[in-house]
Amino acid sequence: MKFLVDVCLSREVAIAVAEAHGACMHWLDIGPDDTKDDEIMRWCTEHDHVLITADQDFGSILKHSGQKNPSVILLRTADHAPAKVSPLVIDIIRRFTHELEHGCLIAADEQSARLRRLPIE
Repeated sequence: MKFLVDVCLSREVAIAVAEAHGACMHWLDIGPDDTKDDEIMRWCTEHDHVLITADQDFGSILKHSGQKNPSVILLRTADHAPAKVSPLVIDIIRRFTHELEHGCLIAADEQSARLRRLPIE
């Protein structure tokens, strides 16, 4: 499984995920920081990457589009510091590997993770 960390999170998150789970890139390695969310979603779909983000718009895009992919890990943490979110993301990937491979939205904070299979109806 391959991962893409959105521009709203640090490159350090991408490095931590890559060390723990393999292929992971940061959006700034691909495109500019002002790229539209739907373009990032399209890129993830075309290149078979799970998106890791804290941008709430991606949940709405999935809900309204009816898309079956890409899977999205949506962080709803108060603190986006790499030291806080990297362990959380790594744990989510470990716990939900199968679901991420088959299309889902996982919204997570420090206490819980909520999974919705795609497409969201």
